[in-house]
Amino acid sequence: MGESSRSWSSLWNLAKIPPYLWTVFGLILGITLGAWFPDTLAPLASLGTRAVQVFVLAAPLLILVALAPAIARLCRTGRASQLAARVLSWYLLTSLAAGLLALCFSALLFNLPLANSESGMLADAWHLVRTTWTRADAPWPVLALVFACIAGIAGAKWDPVFRVLESSYTLFLASMKGLYYVIVPFVFCLGISIGTRFGVSIGMATYLELSLYTAFLCLLWSSIYVFVILRWIGGVPSYQVIYRYYLPVAVVAAGTCSSIATLPFNLDACRRYGVAPEVRNFVIPFGSVVNMDASVIAYIAYAPFVLTRVFDYPLSWTVLLFAWPVIVVFTISAPGLPAGMGTALWSATLFASLLGLQGEEKLVFIETWIALCGGVPDMIRTATNCTSDGFTAILFNRCDPELSPAATAVEIPLEGEVNA
Repeated sequence: MGESSRSWSSLWNLAKIPPYLWTVFGLILGITLGAWFPDTLAPLASLGTRAVQVFVLAAPLLILVALAPAIARLCRTGRASQLAARVLSWYLLTSLAAGLLALCFSALLFNLPLANSESGMLADAWHLVRTTWTRADAPWPVLALVFACIAGIAGAKWDPVFRVLESSYTLFLASMKGLYYVIVPFVFCLGISIGTRFGVSIGMATYLELSLYTAFLCLLWSSIYVFVILRWIGGVPSYQVIYRYYLPVAVVAAGTCSSIATLPFNLDACRRYGVAPEVRNFVIPFGSVVNMDASVIAYIAYAPFVLTRVFDYPLSWTVLLFAWPVIVVFTISAPGLPAGMGTALWSATLFASLLGLQGEEKLVFIETWIALCGGVPDMIRTATNCTSDGFTAILFNRCDPELSPAATAVEIPLEGEVNA
């Protein structure tokens, strides 16, 4: 009886380990075993590649089903509320700025040429368009984005279309609930594939470098928010924001790897900081869905790192300029999926299409991209995304007298309300 109790207790303790830790463990174990037993584990590596192939084929449909209802809701919200229009405009502005920062920084860091062809950026741009649209499979993600925008605008105007989009979105979310149980073995197989291809030292070194690279980029963006935007525009003391809001929320967000799961804690932290209810109760939940500045930074800045450092593919400013607005739209309108699977998959597919990768080469690139983006980098991105929502709430609370005429950063007692 005692042995049985201990066994169940051990299983219960294992079940309480957060999924993102299992993801990190699965990736590291996969890379190690793949490097040690490449021939024996080749079937598992092949299984990971086949799974990526399925995800790639399903990506256009996922884009359409996820984006269209989100765009419809955003259009309706923007018309219904002045605050919603202001907040959405701000989130769009910060996402574009974050993407431009990542584009310029990474292009200069990796010394990318303006164009890959000698004829210049216009010739390079025309080559990208021709490559994307002349191949049989390449245009589908872009077409899905276009159709999603059209369907979303139609849903904002006509209720029957909106109800259809909402029903499809509900089914989409229901199908995603068990994705975490699939992600861990999936990432394990991808880790084996990386280990067999690059070896344990190169694979682990690359993952560590990308994690540090993500940390630097996200810290840079948070510093701009705290020391430039909040300090200069809002007149908010930097030390108060860092110690009373940023550090507590960032730790929780990194631990959950989910903007939605962090939402109650984020709301309470903003309440304690002094943000008015009418501001925080809209800005924080709204931002948890549409504001992913860190994801914009990461998935643009990852391209030079993965393409030039890992695969030695030629890349130019032109490619990044093409990808920049598309990734911004993805992150604003698309719901997040566990382990960053959503935008990670779509951004990898986008760059593969722009560069004209095909067949096995395309699958290898996408599976490596997805594997390297999960775990620690996902924790850092989530922490930055969540705290950016709070920074926005603090800024609107401080700068808009119509919304909060007496807003100050003081401790506010519990108001008997439920933040959810």
